Amino acid sequence: MPALTVVGAQWGDEGKGKIVDWLAAEADHVARFQGGHNAGHTIVIGGEKTTLHLLPSGVLHPRPKCHIGNGVVLSLPALAEEIRRLRERGIHLRGRLFVSEQAALVLPFHAELDKARERGKGAVGTTLRGIGPAHEDKTGRRALRLRDCFRESGAALFRESARYHDHLLAYYGASPLGGAEKMWDETRALADELREHIRADIPRILQQANENNETILLEGAQGAMLDIELGTYPYATSAHCVAAFAAIGLGAELSPSVVAVIKAYATRVGGGPFPTETAGGEGEQLARDGAEFGSTTGRARRCGWLDIPMLRCALRANGCKRLVVTKLDVLDGAEEIKICVSYRLADGTVTDEAPADGDTLQECKPIYETLPGWRGERAANANSEEQLPANARAFLQRVEELTGAKIQAISTGADRKTIISRAPLFP
Repeated sequence: MPALTVVGAQWGDEGKGKIVDWLAAEADHVARFQGGHNAGHTIVIGGEKTTLHLLPSGVLHPRPKCHIGNGVVLSLPALAEEIRRLRERGIHLRGRLFVSEQAALVLPFHAELDKARERGKGAVGTTLRGIGPAHEDKTGRRALRLRDCFRESGAALFRESARYHDHLLAYYGASPLGGAEKMWDETRALADELREHIRADIPRILQQANENNETILLEGAQGAMLDIELGTYPYATSAHCVAAFAAIGLGAELSPSVVAVIKAYATRVGGGPFPTETAGGEGEQLARDGAEFGSTTGRARRCGWLDIPMLRCALRANGCKRLVVTKLDVLDGAEEIKICVSYRLADGTVTDEAPADGDTLQECKPIYETLPGWRGERAANANSEEQLPANARAFLQRVEELTGAKIQAISTGADRKTIISRAPLFP
């Protein structure tokens, strides 16, 4: 059975964790292929909330084997803590969690460098977790990978990297971190603690599973508009967030189909252009009703209306014609619902394409189509389309018309059970 890739088509926080968890019930494998512990995937089961940062969102099901691929930048303390918290709840991952030995490490000096940079004028609103500096080391061919923790050369590599980052910290006016030997000992100890999960053959495992017709779910983090290449640069993450990266981030081409997850509105955390951002009453209502606070940082998310030109760009980048819409219930309180269908540029030109240049996008003014809301009726917790208000169904139909994509599932609440399935997502 072909694999399925789940990606975000906005600026992250679309609800991918819930959707992957829902789909994982019928998966044999769930594999995370990029990002780091800057991602936060939240799952609610019977009112109990679980937030995952590195572990694939299939870990709460007993069936699937869970993989962390080489495309993930890996914080060993964060991973060890997630495993410990699950173990305390009686969820054990021995024999079903596999971590690529090629994953590059996020180390303490990466986070310090991240913080030092974000204090300056060029701040982009990162999570301060060290993700960007870790990716820079990887691209610069000086990263420590997980496998280096078990090599004699690892200690020397670590010391050299620590010295290099102390120089960078001094350049940014921050104090050198020092203590390289202690940091190395702690890193080695964590690697030893996780050794039973570390594998060199994840690509082979997934390739063999694909040939055996097993169900494989590939999980992305963040969203297409945060992709370092295709997103709103420089206000982007340091990774590739689109479906095409799954083959690289896992080391295996599994010919997956793709489904993109979107909210029924839009949010963004940190800096960067956001044409449909809505200040005042409308934005505050979306933030309040949607509980829009980052699961990783706790920061308030910026809120606005659904942006079709941006969404078309994301769907094109992901080669995707299938959608899952989340948080439809958040619109229950709106008398009117706006959808951005095009932009007015600074020179007065109207376009239905999202400009690739961030400065141009920053100056765009949204042109809205307004639909009637369904205040007084409830989409919340609906478990069939027949239970949705007529205006909610009309909103979903209009999204399909504007994007040319088919909505195949609809989330109407936070809990795992509140999903309306229109069509099977696994082929």
